Amino acid sequence: MACRLVQHPAVALAHFTTPQQWCAVGVAVHGTTRPGDAGGSRAAVVWLCHRNGSTASWLSLPGDAPSVTVDGPGTARRNDPANRGVVASALRRSLR
Repeated sequence: MACRLVQHPAVALAHFTTPQQWCAVGVAVHGTTRPGDAGGSRAAVVWLCHRNGSTASWLSLPGDAPSVTVDGPGTARRNDPANRGVVASALRRSLR
């Protein structure tokens, strides 16, 4: 399922429950980083969360090589920027 959102992904996911037959859920978004992060650049971000706890993220900023992070079941680092925040929490909640 794909949809085009005009609101923050966490708002869109607030009342979403991932169907049991899905093994993972994620978001792909474009946005602007905070002014302190790379000077407020445009960014493309993909974040995936699997039912077994695995996560994967992809971040692309202009002029930089994309950054990819993959964590296996039970190894997702809560202090990793890809694994914290309202979108990450909303994705995890939707898998319950």
